[in-house]
Amino acid sequence: KIRHWEALSNEDYMRNFYTPSDAMRNLGGLTLISPMYFQFGLLLMSTIREITSQKALKANKNLCMTHAENTIGRDEFLKEQFLKCDADAPVTEEFKLTVYQKIWKKAIHARAGVEVR
Repeated sequence: KIRHWEALSNEDYMRNFYTPSDAMRNLGGLTLISPMYFQFGLLLMSTIREITSQKALKANKNLCMTHAENTIGRDEFLKEQFLKCDADAPVTEEFKLTVYQKIWKKAIHARAGVEVR
């Protein structure tokens, strides 16, 4: 994680990952995504955009969320990329995988919400 005040003093973070409008709204209370997870995040979101697109929603109808969750849940490459992000973290792989699952589920639901508006 990176805190708001740390991001403000990091030129690369500000230029590439933290819009001025987000920084103004944050007011220092939110924890931000660590730069070591950005490549994984981009990969996750591009995968989610593919499986929750309007085309995918039309094809899968009422099963679209089940299909999306099954697809991400079985994606070993994506899981490996997440685990590589902070390989030295002092937590078990089981804990990391619990966090991973929470992240991708929240991301799927957020993205699907955008598509069905």
